[in-house]
Amino acid sequence: MARPLCIADLVAALVVVATTLGVPSVDASAAGLAAHVDGGFGFSDVRPLTSPTTFGATCSAGIGTRLRGRTHGTVELSATIGDDMGGHIPEGPFAGKRSLTTLLVGVESSSARDARGLFAGAGVGLGHFTLSGATRSWTEFIFPGWVYPSRNDLGPALGGVVGYRTHGGPGPLGFQCSWRYHAIVSAGRVAASATAATVGLAY
Repeated sequence: MARPLCIADLVAALVVVATTLGVPSVDASAAGLAAHVDGGFGFSDVRPLTSPTTFGATCSAGIGTRLRGRTHGTVELSATIGDDMGGHIPEGPFAGKRSLTTLLVGVESSSARDARGLFAGAGVGLGHFTLSGATRSWTEFIFPGWVYPSRNDLGPALGGVVGYRTHGGPGPLGFQCSWRYHAIVSAGRVAASATAATVGLAY
């Protein structure tokens, strides 16, 4: 269930960016418009679990407009999927399959007015995460409750990013590398989060 969710979100994110990049009449530098799409790998974390952390793949896309000086207002869609990797004994524990999707509205500050160079941003919004197949320790294998209940939760979300964008790239685009974090909050604490190093293109 987690894997199709991320694919659908990635398609939606790419459509948003493609729509933005496909308007030839807009002078991005003059209007202060910006957009990006990137992806990479890192870690997915869901708590409380016996094995909370596993490898994850993250994709992200966003658009923004200059508010004042080097500060941009942004809207960003990010999705992460995670799954157990490596060897395990059959009795576990297993981190399970998980997905995390967030839609955030925030601000970003960069070292240049066109949003290139060093940048950092943060946002808040809405998130959704799923979990299935996670198990407890091997010492609890024969007891009820060894498999954690599946989760499919919606709640407030937050995120942040730091990175660098180049001025040179294919056509009007530049390259972008970043370190991303996004999370969903449940019952007053972070229930699921992901961090990733990503690379991509920026407009």
